[in-house]
Amino acid sequence: MALINFLHLSSTVTWIGSIVFITLILFPILKRLTEEYSSTVFKIIFSVFRKITVVSIIIIIISGILIAARLSDVELTLYSTYGIIFLLKHLFMLVILAMVLIANYYFFPKIHKFCQLKKENELCSYQKQLIGIMSASMVLGLVTLALTAFMQFL
Repeated sequence: MALINFLHLSSTVTWIGSIVFITLILFPILKRLTEEYSSTVFKIIFSVFRKITVVSIIIIIISGILIAARLSDVELTLYSTYGIIFLLKHLFMLVILAMVLIANYYFFPKIHKFCQLKKENELCSYQKQLIGIMSASMVLGLVTLALTAFMQFL
């Protein structure tokens, strides 16, 4: 069970950590690079991010099911603090998942396309929306990690 918990937590931290990295480190760096170089770096980084996202989500889901199967009904009731936090944590993760999927499969391809076509207005619009989505994902991810840490004491 310790191995499953480790896989669950490390995959969650890897996924949320990659969102934090993109939001706080990559986006500011990309603003300082030339447009051509920025586009190349953007494409490479987000190709890796997609892979990290998919692998992490698969591990999180499988390990999460195994962990939840071992919890008692008392722990999962909405009448307990643990159950409420458990529900909130998973709702946040679903929202993050939706935002990251939208970023991965809608915004990243659009931004790459407009970088190649050199359409600045559309590019800037999509970049701002993407930064907003990734920032919101980061905040929710950090809240989710905080809830997970809090659950360890219940």
